[in-house]
Amino acid sequence: MLHLFQRKTSKIEINLATEGYDVKKQALNEGSFALEAHERDVGVMKQLTHRLPGGRSMGSGEGRSGCEQQSCCSWWRMLNGKNLKGGVVSLCLFLSACASGYQPKLSLSDNTGQDSSTLLYSSRQFKIVTARPGDDFSSLAERYLGSADYGHRIERLNPPLSAGGGDLVAVPTQVMNQSSVYSQGFRTIPILCYHQFTDKPVARHRLDLARHQFRNQLQYLKDNGFQVLRLSELEAYLQGKEEIPPKSVVLTIDDGYRSVYKVAFPLLKEFGYPATVFVYTDFLGGSAALSWSQMKEMHASGLIDIQSHSKSHASFVAMADESVTDNQEDFNAWATEEIRVPRKLLREQLGHPVDLFSYPYGDSSNQMVELLAKEKVKLAVTVQKGGNPAFADPLRLRRTMIFSDDDLPRFKKKLQVFVDTKL
Repeated sequence: MLHLFQRKTSKIEINLATEGYDVKKQALNEGSFALEAHERDVGVMKQLTHRLPGGRSMGSGEGRSGCEQQSCCSWWRMLNGKNLKGGVVSLCLFLSACASGYQPKLSLSDNTGQDSSTLLYSSRQFKIVTARPGDDFSSLAERYLGSADYGHRIERLNPPLSAGGGDLVAVPTQVMNQSSVYSQGFRTIPILCYHQFTDKPVARHRLDLARHQFRNQLQYLKDNGFQVLRLSELEAYLQGKEEIPPKSVVLTIDDGYRSVYKVAFPLLKEFGYPATVFVYTDFLGGSAALSWSQMKEMHASGLIDIQSHSKSHASFVAMADESVTDNQEDFNAWATEEIRVPRKLLREQLGHPVDLFSYPYGDSSNQMVELLAKEKVKLAVTVQKGGNPAFADPLRLRRTMIFSDDDLPRFKKKLQVFVDTKL
């Protein structure tokens, strides 16, 4: 369903208090804006457009909403040189319309408690700041949002920064697009699934990855600006608390082979990338499996999260069909033990919550989803390939398997960060 709402405004009174004096200014004669909402079973996407007199398109691109594509050049010219007050006024109105769908009266003041040469305006929705020499979007995000990882939020609303500083920059202080759905499609987070690693130049089988292959893949992520997320962080994206970054990925490793410690862990430390290792506890103690001391060391690094891959690694779907499980009660009792035993053991040994789950063989079912939900498991992963949008099922997350015959071009194709679709 498409809703279109238009409203015209004239002679909007704006209170402007800056540079130590008060002025009144009339602006936006015959301005207009439109709200388009595409309603889908996955949620609601709001695309806002706001047209200013003389405005021109900023240009389109992946992940840009209607707000970003319309009428940016005029007020950026005002902001960055010729008409500071008029540009600030236009920018405030532009962003307020994007965030709330109406045009409010604004009060700007330099009484912010911060350096007034840096912070010009602050509200619940956004700040207008002056970039310092050498600033990039990551450093601005670190300063005003608390983490360089949020640089993409600022970049999406602003033109490129000049090296010498002095640019006025809009910094959104609230998540502006919780669904990460846009007019051209929606963002997704790919979860990659690894198994074993080897120091040998050639892998023994498809689930065995050579050290140099894994290094090349991590280097590709770094060189191409991917944000490597912890799997546990996905909960916030699925709840609409965070906007999915333009390029993000999650690394997971199944089973708990010792090669994770010997080969993968040193490389993850070198790159500073987090990963989730899913272990099935019946395997632990074997000659090829991780030891408790190795898992504790990896966990203590702050990079590796050890989570459950069940107790025995038996397929839940296959066991449901076996004659040994004659009735529903028997299967539920067996499956519940497969969920509870490793959680309890890992929690006791490692001292951290175990609320993520990897289905053995990726086999999920409605029955298993119900059992995991009953046991208060927060996220569960399959091996169905593809990325995960903000509206993904948290107990049926997609994961893409990585194989030894995946060259770099094939690896690149598995990093699905945006789904193009006409909404």
